Amino acid sequence: MSLKQINVSIVVPVYNTQDYVLQCLQSIAAQTIDNLEIVVVIDAATDDSIGLVKSFQNRNPRPVQVIELLKNQGLAQARNIGIQACRGRYIGFVDSDDYINPFMYSCLLQAIEREHAQFAYCGFTKFNSQQQFEFVSHDIAENTSVCNKLFCRDFIRKNQLEFSAGELFEDELFSYKSYLLADHHVCVPRPDYFYRINPLGICRSANGDDKRLKAREHCLNDFMQKMQDSRLIDAGGPLFLRMLCRHAFLQLSSSVSWLKLIQFWRFVDDMIERYNLQLYRASCEHDYFVSRYFRWRHSLWVLWLMRKRARRLGDAMG
Repeated sequence: MSLKQINVSIVVPVYNTQDYVLQCLQSIAAQTIDNLEIVVVIDAATDDSIGLVKSFQNRNPRPVQVIELLKNQGLAQARNIGIQACRGRYIGFVDSDDYINPFMYSCLLQAIEREHAQFAYCGFTKFNSQQQFEFVSHDIAENTSVCNKLFCRDFIRKNQLEFSAGELFEDELFSYKSYLLADHHVCVPRPDYFYRINPLGICRSANGDDKRLKAREHCLNDFMQKMQDSRLIDAGGPLFLRMLCRHAFLQLSSSVSWLKLIQFWRFVDDMIERYNLQLYRASCEHDYFVSRYFRWRHSLWVLWLMRKRARRLGDAMG
């Protein structure tokens, strides 16, 4: 296949996912569109992932680039390196322990070209060994992953979009910037991305919750400062308010101490006040997280009850 014919590039960072990586790559290779390449970034994996990836590369008819990093760079930097290697007009991302519907990129590509959009996104099917459930939402604040999206490469490069190295919320910051900078984006209401709920990952680890909370504060603080420096607060005010209130509620199901949880809610209060985001409360009055945040933020006993319920629901899903 001529390099000029490559239309879609899919970046797959790989780190110690030998049990799942073949299913992931096979699902990408099974896409119904032609002219697709897979860019695999091996992030200094210590298991047999690299052997499995190279075996797949040798027997798969689609173009497969394999980039081996000698030192672990983390998910964000692995994606950035993958972006630089992409040759397609459109770029997507798939995590190596997930997989996708065969029609996913065909549907996203058709939506972009039909609507002249800078990116398109679909829904998720989240699953573990016991159950799965579908999730499709047009809500920007609920679509912060990059893995259910297809981006125009020119849009990424023109706006110098990249993932913040070392951050646990690299997807979210990238997605919010994309929403703010895009002239047009489109939703494909199909749950085509299959997201594996991995109890061993840092995002699900009880021991990682304290680290995750600290990273959350750092990311939100840094992100809001950058948005202010870029003079995007007015344009994104309602979105930022919903983002902060959503983060406050997401912590209810974590294992951090009660004191740290309350401190985080106070941090969110400070951020809302610092950037005058309370001005956008009326425009977000029907948002689930915003309405409940302002209703209950000073009622500690209600927060305690909500946390108890959230953790019980989290345990049932985990």
